[in-house]
Amino acid sequence: MKQIKHNSQKPALRRVYRGAKARGKKFLFWILNSVFCILASASFAQDTIKESLSELNRMLPAKKSVIMPWGRDPFIPLLGDRFGTPANLRLTAIIYNDKKSSAIINNKILYVGDSVEGQKVIDITKQYVILRGMGGSYKLEIDSIMGRSYDFKKLH
Repeated sequence: MKQIKHNSQKPALRRVYRGAKARGKKFLFWILNSVFCILASASFAQDTIKESLSELNRMLPAKKSVIMPWGRDPFIPLLGDRFGTPANLRLTAIIYNDKKSSAIINNKILYVGDSVEGQKVIDITKQYVILRGMGGSYKLEIDSIMGRSYDFKKLH
């Protein structure tokens, strides 16, 4: 027995093949169109950059102005005798006691740990008061107006 071939399958395959071929052409067209747009925009961007840079060369420079100093740089530490000393502090009396000594500085009674004019009282001895501020530690003696620099020495 001979098998009969049906021709009804061939037109369906042809339609599928034609559809795939058409989709492939559309996809290829889309890819080529995208590449063209990207290249055209890149070329346009380069031209505008060149034009803007050439315009900068044609522009006259602005008038130069004199820069006024802003003052002291706050990040550079202050050095020297006039910086960091406890200015306007006057030690008039010391009340020395083994338990709780006090000192009268600028007409205020102060104890160890108190602060005056930004200076913290570190120690009160029989002869002087040690103050610590931003510029370091200072020794303030009775009837002295300004403190002298004082360095703590560690004892081992």
